Amino acid sequence: MVELRDHPVPPLAQPVPGRPGWFSAPLARDVGLAEYHVREGEPGDDGPRIYVARIVISDDWPDF
Repeated sequence: MVELRDHPVPPLAQPVPGRPGWFSAPLARDVGLAEYHVREGEPGDDGPRIYVARIVISDDWPDF
């Protein structure tokens, strides 16, 4: 999560379909995915730039 503060859209991030400004990115050590919103503007301008909506861990995924 700390990496998102410096680089809000890392190379492995994918846009969330139908949600402008929303992305999902894998977390370190294969813990799962972070789904988050990136606010326009510079870091520190009137609040945080990244708003984490949820963390999806691999235990939440069905086994196929």
